Amino acid sequence: MIRKIHLSLLVIFIGFSALSKDKIIVDNDNLPLEQREAILLLNGFGSLYHADKNQIKALANQGFDLLIPDYISRKSIHDCVNNVETFYQENHLSQYKAIHVFSYIVGSWTVNEWITKHQPKNIASIIYDRSAFQETVPRILDTENPFMSKVIFGKIMHDIACMPYPVLKNPEFPIALIIECKATRVLYKKKKAFDKLPAPNHSIEGFNQYTPNVSYYFKSHDDLYTQLDQISGDLIHFFKNKKFPDNITKSPCSEDPFQTYYKK
Repeated sequence: MIRKIHLSLLVIFIGFSALSKDKIIVDNDNLPLEQREAILLLNGFGSLYHADKNQIKALANQGFDLLIPDYISRKSIHDCVNNVETFYQENHLSQYKAIHVFSYIVGSWTVNEWITKHQPKNIASIIYDRSAFQETVPRILDTENPFMSKVIFGKIMHDIACMPYPVLKNPEFPIALIIECKATRVLYKKKKAFDKLPAPNHSIEGFNQYTPNVSYYFKSHDDLYTQLDQISGDLIHFFKNKKFPDNITKSPCSEDPFQTYYKK
């Protein structure tokens, strides 16, 4: 039975990976690139099994072009960085007036390495999607079943499991963190392994990327793919105003992160 589940997952991941491709959704093609701003969306592993329909609904046609590169390598973060740089160069992104980045977990590791290495001049802001819960999943999968993890995701899962967060030091533009307070179903299924780990740190210090711009949401990592439109107004507000709206939640959520999955 377990083997059948693993094979089914493999077919799903390979199928979606084969369908992946770069996407560029233009907001106003009457303007030259030099007068346009864009959102560079750097997805994570969730993009392998969640379609980007909700992300496009949430972020397109908001006064920004939407750029979604198919950048995730099965081999390493290093290759992800190279893929982002190739996308940047081939699509002449340096000509944009400003580029705002929204990055999921793999994207956050990648964008910091990319900026440090290539120094793009028109990055105007970054919002990182972070989760003290979901960021334990690579380590759990890599430890409990490294073979299957490698088959499904490639070597990059081991990369993420072992690689410390690459801090972006002294950015010259505003950055923000949105922090997930709810666990995913995958983590719930791995709760025994999760409970053996050190208690998660949901404070800004725990994410090693200091900024005063922090907003907490009782959303899981999956929700941030399938329900992004429910919080995207806060993201757009930050990109336009360099700050979140005043009504955001500035402290960790109090709800049980696993409550959704308990049998009633």
